[in-house]
Amino acid sequence: MYALTAKAIHEMDEFTIKNGMPGMVLMENASKGVVEKVKEIFPDKKSKILIVVGSGNNGGDGFCVARWLLHIGYSVNILFLGKQEDMTDDAKSEFQILKNIYPEIKIIKYSSAKYSIGDMDLIIDGLLGTGLNRDVKDDHMTLIDLINKHEAVKISIDIPSGLNATTGEIMKIAIVADYTVTFDSIKIGMLLNDGPDCCGEISIVDIGIAKEGYKNIENKTIICDKEFLDYGLKNVLTKRPKKSYKGTYGTVGIIAGSAKMTGASILAARAAYKAGCGLVKVLCPMSSMSVYNMTVPEAILEPYDDSTIEKFKPLVKEFVESCDSICVGPGFREDDFGKEILAVVLASTARAVIDAGALNLISGNLIDFTFRNCKCVLTPHIGEMAKLNKSNTGTIMKDLIGSAEEFANEYMVSLVLKSSTSVIINRRKEGTLDKYINTLGNSGLATGGSGDVLSGIIASLIAQGNTLNNSVLYGVLIHANASEKFNNERNMMATDIIENM
Repeated sequence: MYALTAKAIHEMDEFTIKNGMPGMVLMENASKGVVEKVKEIFPDKKSKILIVVGSGNNGGDGFCVARWLLHIGYSVNILFLGKQEDMTDDAKSEFQILKNIYPEIKIIKYSSAKYSIGDMDLIIDGLLGTGLNRDVKDDHMTLIDLINKHEAVKISIDIPSGLNATTGEIMKIAIVADYTVTFDSIKIGMLLNDGPDCCGEISIVDIGIAKEGYKNIENKTIICDKEFLDYGLKNVLTKRPKKSYKGTYGTVGIIAGSAKMTGASILAARAAYKAGCGLVKVLCPMSSMSVYNMTVPEAILEPYDDSTIEKFKPLVKEFVESCDSICVGPGFREDDFGKEILAVVLASTARAVIDAGALNLISGNLIDFTFRNCKCVLTPHIGEMAKLNKSNTGTIMKDLIGSAEEFANEYMVSLVLKSSTSVIINRRKEGTLDKYINTLGNSGLATGGSGDVLSGIIASLIAQGNTLNNSVLYGVLIHANASEKFNNERNMMATDIIENM
């Protein structure tokens, strides 16, 4: 299943219409999906329903919904914001059909100075559609604010009015819906940034958009859900033979650089074991050995004295070469000593997961990263991505996919951009990119140490023989899915994610 940008949605509509499907038929199919949702949540036909419509095709859907609800016995009120002469052709047609069949229907023209919504059970939002790309203004602002303050249940047609269909930004103000009935494909913006909070429960209705059109869409993103994860665990990730020993499942090497932040590397080590690798080795300061022995007794420790960097570098090289994957970054030192360790990793032939402190060091020296020898994946959060892109968090949030895609292209690397909804960019050998949005997980993942757990999971999957791309993709999904098994996301800690994998 794909998530599409506003531009791609328009292209799919155009492809379908050009191949003979009238836009009016698409509207009819779309409106029936909305009506089915109304029947589901408000089976009592005495329910008080207000349909708010604009002059675009979203408003045309609203007129069509009104006609169908009247047809099956509901009573509806219609509030129109816009000018009749500005209506799209299909919206005009739906408006006229409604007036022809139900000439007694009263359509109220909205005026912010006079209008009050009154007592309503349900408000259906058909005000602004997926084409919105600028801030909501004037009467639209006051009406959306009025709707949001009303206690009625709210259903948005296709997308909540005021929400950017591509970025998930609120364009100054947006409807906060309880339900969104969207058509053919989820819009990317419904999954990113403010999208999930604005959309409520999302239903997808097949309205007859031609699937062949997907072949012409370059900018499509794969949606990762539970079904996607289950398929991957069964058919994509490396199988575990019955005849095996710990060496069969690989060794993860975790480089712990800071004695003051041992917790991060401990979480990564425990997560790596829980994700199925055969052995975890930790390169750690001598002063931290007792901590690791108590918290991860299964790990093999390689203690070091960091007093002399020149003596330490050969030890790092030997450690890296002894492991099937390397995890560097959790609790990492962001000083000259850390730079030297990272340089050894980048120069090696290791398969590595680079996170946290190591990402901050890379952002300060992208030239060395460009000419790296190791094969790696990156796991930045928004702030780290901003540093890597020489940007700021606001810019990254406005275009999560584009920001991640830009870096992956320029530096030829796969990565996950961690956010409330994470984006995964997998780069293929031929240079093409596969884009994914993770829909699993919950707010419990927003806790200290969660990212360290993810790094350990990904490193573990790599060590077990999976490709880097599959490891970062399914590592994100395994991590997110574990959070859904915990019964109270408010109380969740990073250790709970590990225990529920």
